[in-house]
Amino acid sequence: MYEATFELETITPLFMRGADQRKAEFRSASIKGVMRWWFRALAGSYFGNNIAKLREAECRVFGCAGGGGTRRSAVIVEVEPVESNGEYSPKNEYESYFWFSQTGRNSRGAVLPGLTLTITLEGRDEDSLKLAVLSLWTALHLGGFGSRSRKFGGSLFPKKEPGGDVNLDISFVPGQDVEEFYKGVFEGERNITSEFSKILRDMGFKPGPRYGRLPEYPVLNREHSLIVVGDPKGDVSEAIKDVGEWYLGTVGKGGKFEGGFRFKYANRRIPHKIHEKYQQGEERIGSIDVAPERRPFLGLPIPFYKSFGTESVKFTVDHWNADRRASCLLFTVNAVKSQNATEYYPVITLFRYKFLPGYEGPVRYRGGVYKGREKVANAAGALFIIERGQDGEVEYLKYLRELSLSLSTKFTPVYGSEEVFQ
Repeated sequence: MYEATFELETITPLFMRGADQRKAEFRSASIKGVMRWWFRALAGSYFGNNIAKLREAECRVFGCAGGGGTRRSAVIVEVEPVESNGEYSPKNEYESYFWFSQTGRNSRGAVLPGLTLTITLEGRDEDSLKLAVLSLWTALHLGGFGSRSRKFGGSLFPKKEPGGDVNLDISFVPGQDVEEFYKGVFEGERNITSEFSKILRDMGFKPGPRYGRLPEYPVLNREHSLIVVGDPKGDVSEAIKDVGEWYLGTVGKGGKFEGGFRFKYANRRIPHKIHEKYQQGEERIGSIDVAPERRPFLGLPIPFYKSFGTESVKFTVDHWNADRRASCLLFTVNAVKSQNATEYYPVITLFRYKFLPGYEGPVRYRGGVYKGREKVANAAGALFIIERGQDGEVEYLKYLRELSLSLSTKFTPVYGSEEVFQ
């Protein structure tokens, strides 16, 4: 057996739970699930849209079960058990927004910042363990773990280089120059994506066909992803605020965020339109034109609620082909240490891939108008978030281009290029 051991520090609260939902728990199964996701993102650069071969490679490394047969995992993920009933109090309005479902009145416990966690990977063969180690690198540096992991939740960071039997010549701990660190990992002679592809080739897998216009799933390569970093801050909450001000803006009248990229194309009149139709006597409210409304491009579902005196409008926006579509943006916080201090910097990763299968323009909404708990009008149908007759994919790509340019203007690109989104 080959082995690699990682000593990690919680930078932001970890909202991870097992069977007992009342307390937080650091779980090997959850860690492995995140590693599998990043394995697919890295392997996608090699296999293209050959999903069958991608699944075969994932099965070989992490195991699988189902109609195609059962295969034991070549990599074992072990953690030192940690349980916690700790409650985290957000330090600013941005943390409250990003972790709304896990803090305040919704708090169910978290593994708090500042704790040391240990992960050990054991591999039956060296190649499988190397792929698992590289998958964990991306999970630690570009993502998070547990609930709200795409919005800074569960940011873990290596306190030192991993110990064990595997040497990939790819550092886990950044030096003082954060920009050069990431460029070295992604653009160096032995970079993470080329090393991943080389190992797959050595294992006997053949590369797949190139993508069409867009990959079917998130892929970490120069053509379909963009990574940017923010300036180091002396405090974690300040690093999160730096991104929050770009993404959400500032709190304006009525306690709503204004001025951020997320709300640049938000149509906050949707509940008002539904309520107006109800007041006009409609009891079955159908499709609505709400352009411009681009928030669905940043993830679904989106719950809406608006009170109108004794009445309220509640509905959820999703899509006919999927109740959920994870955001194409991932936010995390990493650390850089000097002799005198530790600083924290945000990392944002943007993936460019198909919005949803069969998407042509409208999305779906489902809900109604309520008096107390009684539904007095049904509201459901298509939300035309773009103008009728416009090409949905074209508008989606335009939005991604503007998003990537905005990111590259506010933060420092370290991988990919906004030019590929033209």
